[in-house]
Amino acid sequence: MRNPFSKTRLAEFRVRNSIEKEPIPIYDIGAIGISGLLNERVVPVLIADLTLRPDIAELIRIHENHGFGDINMQWGDPEKSGFIRLIISFIRPIECLAMFDFEISQFGAAVDAIFRNRALYLQAGAPTTKISDNPAAPKIFCEIPSVGVESQWERLYEKSMFKEYRRQGLSRAKAKQAARHFISVTRSFDRSLTKSLSNKR
Repeated sequence: MRNPFSKTRLAEFRVRNSIEKEPIPIYDIGAIGISGLLNERVVPVLIADLTLRPDIAELIRIHENHGFGDINMQWGDPEKSGFIRLIISFIRPIECLAMFDFEISQFGAAVDAIFRNRALYLQAGAPTTKISDNPAAPKIFCEIPSVGVESQWERLYEKSMFKEYRRQGLSRAKAKQAARHFISVTRSFDRSLTKSLSNKR
């Protein structure tokens, strides 16, 4: 696995078993807009299949009663075209490693929101689970700090969306325009929600 933003090697993370080597399936990604504590951020919520990860399910349960824990994280390249990987190493209260592979054409807006808002929630779910089904469902909050690769992500995001629109049959010029428009619209919606949260304070 490579670093998608440079030729440097990834940081070393401790892998404890074969399960931790496998990316956790993502069913869907929603968002929660929160004011106050999270400074008016619109935080993506990953709804994941934790069937094979009872350690992370237990971590979520513990966090419900004991607040935030400590993590290390890094972005990686799973060497699958059009994907980006997020690696999270949970340190306390339970040590475990989680990897999530995002297909950029499907989840690019959510990854972009993680970059811009520097946070995400992780929630266990099923294929049909939606945030609106139970907004109070147990979740774990993860700070995803800036690691100085935002400009590189910008290029990767636009390139991936350009390829997706080309795949759909658009000309090069129209695909480039469509990719930029999509990114602009999704960010504008995010900013509108953030402004709304700020105005409610």
